[in-house]
Amino acid sequence: DALFEQFERIGGPSGTLIVLFNMRRIETGDFELNFDTPYDVRLSSFEEQREEERNSLRAYLSVLYLNPRMKVYLRGKKVLTRRILSTLLYPYKYSYTAKNLKACATKEFERCEQKVKEVKEMLRMSSSALGEFEAKHRGQNIHANKTLRIEQRLLAKARADMEAKKEQAEKRASLALKAKNNPIPLTFYFGINIHHRNRYGCMLYNNGRLIEMYVKAAVQKEKNDLMMKCLGVVGVVDVPYSILEPTHNKQSFENKR
Repeated sequence: DALFEQFERIGGPSGTLIVLFNMRRIETGDFELNFDTPYDVRLSSFEEQREEERNSLRAYLSVLYLNPRMKVYLRGKKVLTRRILSTLLYPYKYSYTAKNLKACATKEFERCEQKVKEVKEMLRMSSSALGEFEAKHRGQNIHANKTLRIEQRLLAKARADMEAKKEQAEKRASLALKAKNNPIPLTFYFGINIHHRNRYGCMLYNNGRLIEMYVKAAVQKEKNDLMMKCLGVVGVVDVPYSILEPTHNKQSFENKR
């Protein structure tokens, strides 16, 4: 009952309720997330010199997508999304073709083929289960029996879900085959962040979704004059699944190299 009472906090007829639990406390005893700032969620132990996107959820959501198309609201206020490529000064495009792109695409195609086989087998099993149910109760008025009606709907839904997964897996396998036969080079964009020179590094996206941000290049980590010349330089790259696969929490990559 206590769980269902939480849904009453949704004001409209539809919406999403996010419940945070198991929050940690920092050395001062405060929670790691601070909700005191209106319309934002910030880290309690934020660092002034660190990128704002690491301290503020609102700032992070503003650059979450490479080409933002949907509206995002945080604590009742709309997030002003930014297309990061449009904020860079003197943007420079660089195409990079790695030697292992074809090998990565081949491995991805093999994984997709295996996934298609697994989904087809699951679809066959769900279709068989539905067929057995209909054959077992042939001649009966299933719609008059609530239990049988629910069971039939569940079996039909399971088959429909498997058909949708099969189409999705085949589509992904088709794209992987295309990438295998004709590997597409990675396209990097470099520019200067004139608004915040202390925010620099490479923004790594995966299919348009931000995975890692402000990853410093070797020259940007050194404490010398060359490092000072690279301050404010931001790189942006959208890496496909065939090259790097993100982790389940979309905060890093599985097969880093």
